[in-house]
Amino acid sequence: MKTIGASELNDKLIFHEKGVLSQKGYHLLALQDLDLRGHVFSNRKLNAIDLKGSDLSQAIFLNCDLTSANFKNTNLEQTRFEHCLLRCADFNGSNIKNSKFINITGPHTTFSHSSLWGVDFSGNKLDHFVFNHSQLCEVNFSDSLINQEIFHSSNLSILNLKNTVLSGCDFAWSNLMGNDFGQADVIDCSFSKTFGSIHYLNKVLSLEEFLQVIKKNRIKKEILKTQ
Repeated sequence: MKTIGASELNDKLIFHEKGVLSQKGYHLLALQDLDLRGHVFSNRKLNAIDLKGSDLSQAIFLNCDLTSANFKNTNLEQTRFEHCLLRCADFNGSNIKNSKFINITGPHTTFSHSSLWGVDFSGNKLDHFVFNHSQLCEVNFSDSLINQEIFHSSNLSILNLKNTVLSGCDFAWSNLMGNDFGQADVIDCSFSKTFGSIHYLNKVLSLEEFLQVIKKNRIKKEILKTQ
């Protein structure tokens, strides 16, 4: 893996931020397969930056625009994203274990075929994110609004769903073992072909029983709204 000096990297980032146009309408900054461990990216416009295959473990992205950024197959273990725009960013195939995402916005960000063990997404609004064929064990989604997410064929065991709103999410073919959905507000979600015990307020329910409970709770809420 190649290394790059701080001065050279800074020059490349400044050149990128000037918006030098290519035929596609923006300047592509390629920083592939580089050792960028622990680097701090602060207040940067990094639209369409290509970091594929780089080691960004323990790096910090603070107040960055990462629209359409390419993080494919990167090492992002213990990396922090804070106040970042991740619209259409691609994290497919990456190692993102024990990282933190603080006050991030999407939408249409993809994390498929990735390892997200122990990631902290708490307190975020995640809109149209995709987590297909991924490992999301012990991920913290507490106090988050999760809207129209796709979680196909993923390991979603032992999530923190305290005060989480799950709206229009699709969990098809995923492992839901060890999750207490009674801590979350579940709205119009699909649980087709899921497996693993479904917990609801410390009770173990079958999928059919769980869906009935969700339906009854939604009816109760609608009645309360009309009173």
